[in-house]
Amino acid sequence: MHSHPHPQTSSHSHQHSHSHGEGCASGGRVPSNDNSDCEENEQEAEANALMDVVAAFLSYKTFILNGGIYRRLHDIDQLSERHRDIVSSLGTIDKIKSAEKLVRENYKFLLDLVYLSAVGEMPDPSDSSDDFKQWHKSFVESRVHAGKTIVKNSYMEKVLSTLKQFVRDWSGEGKTEREQTYGPIMQALEAEFADIVPEARGDIKVLVPGAGLGRLAFDICCHGFSCQGNEFSYFMLFASNFILNKSRVVNQHTIYPFVHQFSNVATASDQLRAVCIPDVLPNEMPYTSTADFSMSAGDFIDIYGADDQREK
Repeated sequence: MHSHPHPQTSSHSHQHSHSHGEGCASGGRVPSNDNSDCEENEQEAEANALMDVVAAFLSYKTFILNGGIYRRLHDIDQLSERHRDIVSSLGTIDKIKSAEKLVRENYKFLLDLVYLSAVGEMPDPSDSSDDFKQWHKSFVESRVHAGKTIVKNSYMEKVLSTLKQFVRDWSGEGKTEREQTYGPIMQALEAEFADIVPEARGDIKVLVPGAGLGRLAFDICCHGFSCQGNEFSYFMLFASNFILNKSRVVNQHTIYPFVHQFSNVATASDQLRAVCIPDVLPNEMPYTSTADFSMSAGDFIDIYGADDQREK
């Protein structure tokens, strides 16, 4: 179990510990002289897992533009002139070019997200100097040299899923879905502790496994309870850390989570629409003097399975 300290605010603490790999046991036994090797292997596995996630976020623009945007434009170029004119008259080419611009906007957002959470010496991507470009180039070259895939397809799917999950958890238009999914939990807590005013609920501790982007845990704290969210996925941890700690005004960040979806959309505006996050400010959470809010990172059983954790 290893800890990665993340930026904290007065109302949000992120205690991150991760465990990856199969462990070093053989036949149910761990030789005493192999303990240090086991720990080193775990550290290396965790570092590799972290870098795979960083690589996925950093590869977003190239992956989507080459695999989706430019491929479609190339396919249109291969059509006859008459068919190209038909496609153009339908607004398809304009839509694809608009999608290209929005993918670049998403990429700026993702770079900020990674910069806040990534370990190492990643330069600020918003800096006008070439430091980030040089660092990015070296990062990609080091992965190629080590024989690693630049980005796994399954990891890119998780990047796209993370963008969409921001809509459900931290946008105004996700309110209805949150009420349907989180509402029953909030109602059950309120019914169970209806005789205790929110200001006096801080000693009641609620644990949220699979906390994702942290919205349910945050909402529980907003009702006066102390709450800790637990999450294993680095994709979710990077994103939750960003939204909880780098939001200064409501609707500060604009993303385009549906821009990659060219099928099963009613209109072009559905695909290209902007979503603003967050709909509330995490640093304005009430009851901070009585309730604690934190996120723990790692396997649920590893963190909470011990006997001394069960009554906490």
